[in-house]
Amino acid sequence: MTPTQIDVEIKARRDFCARLAESRHVYVVSGEEGLARVPSQQQPGREVTLFWTEHAEAEQWADVLATNPRIKMLPLTDVLTDVLPKLGELNRLVGTNWNDVPVEAEVAPLDLVGYIRGAMVDHFVQKTLETKCVWMLQGIDGPACQMSQKTKGALVLPVWADRAAAEARVEGPWADMEVGRVPLADFKARTLMWAAETKRKVAPAYC
Repeated sequence: MTPTQIDVEIKARRDFCARLAESRHVYVVSGEEGLARVPSQQQPGREVTLFWTEHAEAEQWADVLATNPRIKMLPLTDVLTDVLPKLGELNRLVGTNWNDVPVEAEVAPLDLVGYIRGAMVDHFVQKTLETKCVWMLQGIDGPACQMSQKTKGALVLPVWADRAAAEARVEGPWADMEVGRVPLADFKARTLMWAAETKRKVAPAYC
């Protein structure tokens, strides 16, 4: 690929991830053959499963890509923890906001997980700077924490940029937790210092 093509792909991927981090859902076309996919333009023999951030874009291509198509909305949590890992196991690639332009972004599923999580952190930072607050779950023993999936024995402090995202996590072991608003100044001066002292990691936009 030429440098121009690479730049176009990078921009398309970044735009896709930024929109997904904000909306927290993605659209796919599902038909009799499963999720809509096309042959890869870059890696012969591989298939590209197609995602869109806008319902209208998925609808535009549905009849072209699938038999008896249905447009499905997938929550971001399912995309990160289920759909993309399964596509990785199938050796598929992912097409982000696929259309009819000559250059299409094709991303390895597990690479896309990393790009999306990076966009989620960027969105978290931008949002908290605007609202001047952070949202957490609080219980009788303090803030809700989770065991790290990356560092054995480490605890993670989940935080969110808006109340709705935090409320969506009041379930399972956190069903009795209260959603709490923490002013950004207090979060930086107290919460982050407490996390550092107790060797906790922080998970912005925890999903």
